[in-house]
Amino acid sequence: GLIIDRHDADRAEIGYWVVPHERGRRVATRALALMSRWAVTEGGYARLDLQAAVTNAASIRAAERCGFVREATLRAAWYRGPREDMALFSLLPGDL
Repeated sequence: GLIIDRHDADRAEIGYWVVPHERGRRVATRALALMSRWAVTEGGYARLDLQAAVTNAASIRAAERCGFVREATLRAAWYRGPREDMALFSLLPGDL
């Protein structure tokens, strides 16, 4: 899904969850590729952000396969359960 930045209507965060029995089938990669390409072209967004737990190798691979660029590590940024570091990625229209 997309969450539009409340301060910048040209920027959104993209996210996804995959149920356990579908993991490993590139469901996230296919969905992320379709949604992110649409968002920065027809959708008109100037920037997409994506965050993934630094321990979530599959999610990081999906982001990288879809052309997202890793920009930073947000320390102790995950707020559900124990605090966890998050990798911050972005995708700009010129990255496609």
